[in-house]
Amino acid sequence: MVGLYDLMDKMYKLAEKNDSESVMQLNEVAIAINKQKYENNTKLYSEIDNTLVSIISSVSPAGSNYREELLKQAESQLKKLKPLIGGEE
Repeated sequence: MVGLYDLMDKMYKLAEKNDSESVMQLNEVAIAINKQKYENNTKLYSEIDNTLVSIISSVSPAGSNYREELLKQAESQLKKLKPLIGGEE
């Protein structure tokens, strides 16, 4: 689980930069988290869920449509991630 917290730390640092390159890197981090498999740990899922949503929401790229698209991508990633860690689909 050490890798998970390293990824979350990277997400916070990228969100602080608040530019389009950082936003793209945030998506890459979300994908990296998705690739890690955690079984039967819904508390962990909740932590990942809250972290992704809050961090991606905090990034304010130019244009609200882009922000909405990012949130849709985050939601899609979370749907893929949830079954991997024991959450309901």
